[in-house]
Amino acid sequence: MRRLPIAVSAAFPDPAGLPLPCSGIRGLRVFLASPDPAAIHDAFSASALVGERGAVECWLDPGLPQRPQGPDSCGSTHTKDRSFPQSPHSAAAADDPASAANTTSIFIGRRSPVEAAVALANEQLLDWAGMLSIPQPGNLVVRLQSPVHNRLEVEDYDLAAVSGLPLDCPEALASALASLHSTLKMGGELFVSALLCNRRLGPCVTGEGLETAGVGPVMYFEDFVGALRAAGFCQPRIVRIEPWDLQGGDEEAQYILLNSNLSTFQIRAQKNRLLENTCEDYGQWVVYKGTLEGSDEAYTLDLKHRLVRNQPLMVCGNTAAMLGEAGISWLREHFIISGDRSVHYGAFMGGGGAARTTERCCLWR
Repeated sequence: MRRLPIAVSAAFPDPAGLPLPCSGIRGLRVFLASPDPAAIHDAFSASALVGERGAVECWLDPGLPQRPQGPDSCGSTHTKDRSFPQSPHSAAAADDPASAANTTSIFIGRRSPVEAAVALANEQLLDWAGMLSIPQPGNLVVRLQSPVHNRLEVEDYDLAAVSGLPLDCPEALASALASLHSTLKMGGELFVSALLCNRRLGPCVTGEGLETAGVGPVMYFEDFVGALRAAGFCQPRIVRIEPWDLQGGDEEAQYILLNSNLSTFQIRAQKNRLLENTCEDYGQWVVYKGTLEGSDEAYTLDLKHRLVRNQPLMVCGNTAAMLGEAGISWLREHFIISGDRSVHYGAFMGGGGAARTTERCCLWR
């Protein structure tokens, strides 16, 4: 990985953690979106990974406009201010006037952290293109926009990685997911990070209660999967689950949250016309070629599928489609797909030989 611009790494030494894969994306068009100003760290890293033939567009969400809070307004019970702590560099500058002169201008002036991050990124773009030996204006664009309020170009990107979706407003979430689905090319894929739980929390857990517990907007897992399916992502897969560490809060809210399996989920969902709502058996096998950079020995598709190089694996039709059946998926060059859909053998038999007839054959643990 190339060294990031000094001003960017100084202001944001750590990435925002957008769930973009690091292997196999050279030459692809990538869309990133987050309310976290540290996402510019991720954007510059992705720009280096896609190379000269690829492109990265990063949108930093300036925040939802303020609206009167009423029973019909989105986010009236689960809203948290989308602000982020200042960089440690800016905190040091506040205590040391001498160091303030040398501190990047990102936290100076009246701009919000997100606005300042966009300005900082755009100041570095021309030099960054030179560092990558890419003709001007380079392969990275950073904008102050939100996928909730702005439409994306249709079928423009191979991959999208987002965080900070409006989980507290179903209408806004549906709009954002529909826009993300439309902007992906056929065979492209969405990677999303979201804070989810195993129940609907109800009105007893207020936005203030969530905030005191160090929790932002949270959504019931099944409702989020339903929103993905409604947007056209009919076969979402879980990549990672990280339990959320609660940071205090009132006793009632903390009790409910502790019993709600509150976790950060990384989910991938492909736009592919071959995907079905249920996992069906067509007698297909896949073989991983071992050609994805950084995944020479094995490739992990999701929590249920780890494909070892040169080892055949029997899969359902959906997994075959996601890995390259009919040459649709962005992963198609890295897998050999054996078999077709000429014969249907019924519901796919998962590990252990038990028939899985529901839509969650490959989704849940």
